[in-house]
Amino acid sequence: MKMRGVSANCTGWDEKAEYLNALIDSINELFFSYDSNLRITLMNKRCYDYLGYVPDEMTGRSILELFPGKYQFQVLENLVSSFLEDKTGHYKTAIKRKDGSLLPVSLRNTPIRKNNMVVGGLLVCEDVTEKVKIKQEMARLAQLYKVGEIAACIGHEIRNPMTTVQGFLQMLSQNEDLSKYQSYFQLMLDELERANGIINEFLSLAGNKKVSFRRANLNHIINSLHPLLQADAAIDDKQVCFVPGDIDDLLLNEQEIRQLILNLVRNGLEAMSPGGKVTITTEQLEDRVRMSIRDEGPGIDPSIMDKIGTPFFTTKEKGTGLGLAVCFSIIARHQATVDIQTDPQGTTFHIDFKLPDSSPEKTAPVN
Repeated sequence: MKMRGVSANCTGWDEKAEYLNALIDSINELFFSYDSNLRITLMNKRCYDYLGYVPDEMTGRSILELFPGKYQFQVLENLVSSFLEDKTGHYKTAIKRKDGSLLPVSLRNTPIRKNNMVVGGLLVCEDVTEKVKIKQEMARLAQLYKVGEIAACIGHEIRNPMTTVQGFLQMLSQNEDLSKYQSYFQLMLDELERANGIINEFLSLAGNKKVSFRRANLNHIINSLHPLLQADAAIDDKQVCFVPGDIDDLLLNEQEIRQLILNLVRNGLEAMSPGGKVTITTEQLEDRVRMSIRDEGPGIDPSIMDKIGTPFFTTKEKGTGLGLAVCFSIIARHQATVDIQTDPQGTTFHIDFKLPDSSPEKTAPVN
């Protein structure tokens, strides 16, 4: 009878342990427990799914190994403070995945007490990747709006006197008595034209810029640009390939969409070595149309990804830092979204346009 009683008792404990494990694994956050020596004693399934470690791979190792070196002191300081003051700590940091990439998290640390002594702790980490992206996007759009306000105020005031100077230079360049200075006049006119182009880009950032929208099809716009893009690419022995999908019409400003495509494709061409290819694709998704532009360049350095689209930020020797900022401004005016995927084999810009409330029949691919 005693053996049966023990057996029943063990079975009860097994069931409780199984239930607790299932409960912990069902938690949406990443859940860790550790002992007084900061050694990991438990990780839930969400940790393995998000971080890439196989079960039991981290058990017994220091909890600090989960964090990159630059964050370890902050984490250690908070763990020790939690132990000494017996209180929950809450802060933002990043956890290191098995592949070396970082997962931004909001972390809560709670001490575990037994017989009035702290014997370990619990870490509960919420993935805040989307929140970080939204915060960065809001900051970038706020900066675009501020720059746009400045552009709207001073852009025209700068361009008006420049136009006057340009007109007089053109008139003087036609004077036969000044023919020996022709090369100087041409240089000045070229520089004024370049400055005017920068001002035009600057004005494109204006948040209050009035644009009109009408139903149009991305395939038609890209197809009309394709010969120009191919000619640009051929100069440096590169290619531009267009793979159209079966897509609905959208509410677009064709002039701005042309500028968006030209900027992104030319950026891709500049990023590649001779022989490279930029591929433009369109496809119909459930509630949107996606345009993707992929190059075969070396990819974008992860350390500057959060600066992409920021006005005046550029990695080009003679760049203005306005090209991608203009693209992001156009995307925002179309209430579209952009997602950038990059690796050492190339970079892809995915731009998703919302479908209008009522769509006509799909337009077949343009060949």
